[in-house]
Amino acid sequence: MRKHLIYIVAVMAVAVMATALVSYSLGSHTAQVQLQEMQNSLDSLLAKQRDAVVTKRVSLQMENIAYQQKEISDKQRERAEQQSILALQNAARAEQESQVARKAEMQAKKAEALAREAAEEAREQKLIAEKQEQIAIMQRDEAEHARSLSDTLTYRRLGNTLGASSISQADVQGSDIASLLAYWSWYFQKKYEGNTYFTQTYLALAMNSNSTHSAPMPTNSCVNAIVPYRDGCLAASGYGEIVYWGDTQKNLFQNKTYDFRGIAVVGEHIYAISHKGQMIILDTSGKSKVVQVPAGNYQKILQHGTDLLLVARQSICTYNTANCSVTCTFNTKDQISSAHMVGDRICIFYNSGLEEHRSMEGKLLAQNDTKKITYLGNSATEVTASLYDPNTGCTILGRRDGAIDIYNKYGRMITNVTGHKGTITSLAMSGMILISCSYDHSIQISNLPNFHMDNGYSFMEETTMKTVVPRKNTNQLEREWVIPVNIKYEGWPLSVTKAEGNRIYVGLSNGNIVSLNTSTDEMAALIKNNLVRKGINLTPNQWNYYIGHNVPYKTID
Repeated sequence: MRKHLIYIVAVMAVAVMATALVSYSLGSHTAQVQLQEMQNSLDSLLAKQRDAVVTKRVSLQMENIAYQQKEISDKQRERAEQQSILALQNAARAEQESQVARKAEMQAKKAEALAREAAEEAREQKLIAEKQEQIAIMQRDEAEHARSLSDTLTYRRLGNTLGASSISQADVQGSDIASLLAYWSWYFQKKYEGNTYFTQTYLALAMNSNSTHSAPMPTNSCVNAIVPYRDGCLAASGYGEIVYWGDTQKNLFQNKTYDFRGIAVVGEHIYAISHKGQMIILDTSGKSKVVQVPAGNYQKILQHGTDLLLVARQSICTYNTANCSVTCTFNTKDQISSAHMVGDRICIFYNSGLEEHRSMEGKLLAQNDTKKITYLGNSATEVTASLYDPNTGCTILGRRDGAIDIYNKYGRMITNVTGHKGTITSLAMSGMILISCSYDHSIQISNLPNFHMDNGYSFMEETTMKTVVPRKNTNQLEREWVIPVNIKYEGWPLSVTKAEGNRIYVGLSNGNIVSLNTSTDEMAALIKNNLVRKGINLTPNQWNYYIGHNVPYKTID
């Protein structure tokens, strides 16, 4: 560019010199004109030169810009190519990663499937393990149950054996070993849920606690009726005797013309009904009077408040003690074999096996005036003794064949008591203890809560159930089948009553009155108190002799 400028300046200098020469030669005017023209041409050339220079500069600048743009474009192209290569590389890498991810996903799915299979297998193994554990627990429980049952039965049998041993030893006067054996007999039965009312255990306790007493009637005549009175009882005999037996024995009345069959106490007066209908009334001073009630073969007295229901063979009359008069009498179509009260209702049983419920006025209360009493689908037999227990709501029926049926408040028979071989003559309840008398010369003492039910329910549960759904086996030790205490007497037990506490009184046909304690726990406590100073534990030698070397030695704190 500098070379072009020098060239232009040289041309212009030559032109000026030429012009000067021309001007010089042509003269001054012409020269001036020419000079002016030449000056104008020079100005024009200089302007053009300046424009050209500017244009060239602009062109050069544009060229430089173009070169710069090219360089930039080349760089951008190179960068774009690099980015394209990088993009291709990234795409390839992404594809590789995608393939890896797909493989990983497939592997994850396989792993998940394997995990599910493993989890399912683990669940199955867990279920198998749980079942095996349950089986092991059941087997362990069964083994423990069998061992416990074996131990329990062993100690229950020991209780029975010790009771018999105590009775044999009781014949030795002042024999402490008899008391020890009686107490241990009760202890083993109690601890291992046996039957403390097993006959040998009960008799051993009764003998060694001095809980059994007896006294004869003055004429040794049969005791047909007996009721609690003060701290003892009143007994009425078939030979016209009324006797009080408590802390003392006192003959309150005697007249052999009267065959007493029933006795009751209302307030301060004693009422005794004879078989032929003469009623003797005694006051506290010992004075007596005779009231003749409607004729009939009277059997017993039922009490309802201040009213007495006099039950004859084929009629019932009501005697009001407040106004001393008979207020109602009604006859029955069959012979009455037993009767008892449930509230205001008279439940009457006939020798034909039928039952009626009547009001105090004699009105039939059931829709059907009669219904048969059946036992497990068999034909009815005569009910000879009956009792309603308000504590449980149960009706207890003793039959001519010696069986005793117990019905709950819904009329469903829940159990029966066996053991008697003769007609049931009288029934009484002492708490949950049933006392029954029979013509087989025995009384039975049955602890009802100990009764074993096939359906799995207890006696007390059965008393409140209208229907029964049998329970499954709970694998618990079961109580022994109840074998009631059976006590034999020379005479027939004809009457029984519950007195104060756990004491009962039994009237016999040979004229004896027997007093018994029905609580085995109470008798065991009496024996224990008597043995405190001498100790209630057997010595090792006594243990080995009466119980055996194979049974581990035990003591009672």
